[in-house]
Amino acid sequence: MAPGRINVVVGVGYRDEEFGCFGRDRTRRGQALEAGLRIMLEAWRGEPFDADGRPAWVTPRPASDPHALLSVGGSVEASARRAARHHLPFVPAIHDPELEAAYLAASVAAGHKTPFCMMPSGPGLVLVTHDPDAVWDRIGEHLLYDARTYSAWQKPDQRTSWKVDASSLDALRVGGQHAILTPDQCIDLVRSTGAAVVHPLCGGIDPEIGWESLRLIANEVLPALTAR
Repeated sequence: MAPGRINVVVGVGYRDEEFGCFGRDRTRRGQALEAGLRIMLEAWRGEPFDADGRPAWVTPRPASDPHALLSVGGSVEASARRAARHHLPFVPAIHDPELEAAYLAASVAAGHKTPFCMMPSGPGLVLVTHDPDAVWDRIGEHLLYDARTYSAWQKPDQRTSWKVDASSLDALRVGGQHAILTPDQCIDLVRSTGAAVVHPLCGGIDPEIGWESLRLIANEVLPALTAR
């Protein structure tokens, strides 16, 4: 589908409704994720393996070697230690230097030679267009619905950089987590924060808006960032 360009981030989850939907015990989510990680890493070797007592063999192998880019996400130290234990990158859900420190320390203890922590920075959603005001007018309510829904899912002890308590569209726009930028603004964002989180289908928006954003990133943003 996308040789070498797939990046899977796994986490334990937190919504009771999702665990209920699949008949899973939420209190055993850590063990379930550990088992899932082992199966994925074994499966992507492209050789026969044992999956919970059943013979399995998954082919073809991922284009990336030794396996598809797999990361562990989370907002607690247990997630950081899990990533280190499996020699995987760590993607915290919140900007917290203590999580990065815990991950790096656990990586040393686990013999993980190439630890990588992708700390969130900047907006949680970026769309690129030549006319940000017009796009805000078209999809602002979609983004507000998305933000309010995600906020409603959060438990009191949940930690995430992407929660936005937006009472209005103006508040959402000023908050900065949802950024509709020109190509030049996106270039500046990447140069200052190191990344742009692209979300071309957020909130059920018209796919053509997402395609416009992706085309501008490919044709105007990336060439500027890679120019020597």
